[in-house]
Amino acid sequence: DPKNAFPHYDAIVLIAPKRANDEKLRAALRPLVGAIGLERMRRANLEVDRDADKLTPRAAAEELGKETGLLK
Repeated sequence: DPKNAFPHYDAIVLIAPKRANDEKLRAALRPLVGAIGLERMRRANLEVDRDADKLTPRAAAEELGKETGLLK
């Protein structure tokens, strides 16, 4: 996107204060940090939003998870 028409995807994780010190939860979320690059996220969104050969959000998420190694 040379004209910067599309925004960056800066995802954040929100955790309830009473779970903030839950090491098991933090360990489960840690692999997500930096796992999905900007171009891949844009492609996942396009797969759901395009007019032809559209994927369901679930199918796009499963494909994304498999490509990034987050799903087996």
